[in-house]
Amino acid sequence: MVFGQCVTENEVEAVTVFFDERYSNTSQLRMKLKEQDSSVGGHSSEIISWLAVEPGIFSDENFAFELTKTGRKVDHNWHTIHFDQDYDDKAVFIGGLGSEYGGDAATIRYKELTESNVSIFVEEEKCGDSETNHTTEEVHYMVFSRAGLLKGKTLEESANTEALKLSGL
Repeated sequence: MVFGQCVTENEVEAVTVFFDERYSNTSQLRMKLKEQDSSVGGHSSEIISWLAVEPGIFSDENFAFELTKTGRKVDHNWHTIHFDQDYDDKAVFIGGLGSEYGGDAATIRYKELTESNVSIFVEEEKCGDSETNHTTEEVHYMVFSRAGLLKGKTLEESANTEALKLSGL
């Protein structure tokens, strides 16, 4: 599962980073920047920070987390995700779309994060049209028992990084 964020602002139009894992694997990643529906033309190059994780669950006496996905179940209506383990009121939820079945620009929203579940839905933006119904998507998410640092390695520029930029994935 891959999560990401645009960390530069080379144009005034807002963008959402989208990773399509239907066409990604351990050796390549398909991603794109999606502007609002009313935008015309392409978007300038941006720098994207991303994190790839394997799904799983961990718990000990000091810390707990789960990294998983919903399957293609979440649309424009509120949907409750039930966690595989309980958390307290310090829990942190991070989620993002893991598919792109709907054609309109969208993201996820959440509310009511509790010790055992969270409510989410897919929210379309309204610039192209006022209709906000959205087909079912897969949502990838991480739940941590508390805030902290995620430690990893920085991907340095390499021949493979340049190939990723040039291939338009």
